[in-house]
Amino acid sequence: MSSTAANSSLRLAVTGTAVTPGTLATNPARISFGNVTVGASQNQPATITNSGGSPVTITAATPTGAGFSLNGLGLPLNLAPGQSSAFTVAFAPQASGNVSGNVACVSNVATLNLPLSGAGLAAGTLGANPASVSFGNVQVGNNQVQTVSLTNGNSSSVTITQAVASGNGFTVSGIALPLTLARWITCRPLNLHEHERG
Repeated sequence: MSSTAANSSLRLAVTGTAVTPGTLATNPARISFGNVTVGASQNQPATITNSGGSPVTITAATPTGAGFSLNGLGLPLNLAPGQSSAFTVAFAPQASGNVSGNVACVSNVATLNLPLSGAGLAAGTLGANPASVSFGNVQVGNNQVQTVSLTNGNSSSVTITQAVASGNGFTVSGIALPLTLARWITCRPLNLHEHERG
């Protein structure tokens, strides 16, 4: 620094530290929920981290896509360098089919996008073949058997926990419970019995 002062030359020491800008990242970088039955909900945990060298303020975190929601982030959220915050993304499909979405995290440095995906499965439907059984006439003291097959005719699995025949003289056999039927699967036939007693 030069001047007309007696000390015409002045040196001023200057120091400083360079820091990198704040940088946001999520773990995982994308979330896939896989198959979720319509009417059910699945949660996936995630974290958002400031991996840069200066603070970041997140002002909004908005999920898009049918059935996706976000919990656990108190906004505005201030993250110091190296600091993380946990949150949860939920998927509750409203209809069957593939769904894509996103969580947009808006901050003072940039907007970070967290891609989301999942598939809604229609609830399973249990059917019987034949749909009804008639034993006709059975003599007292005799036993007659009719065979029925059970089928899951939709896209998500069905678990059969109980099979009970009502009515005097009717019983069920040939089915081990609990039994889970995947989609479009027919179980081994079960037997319906009518026992006529005098």
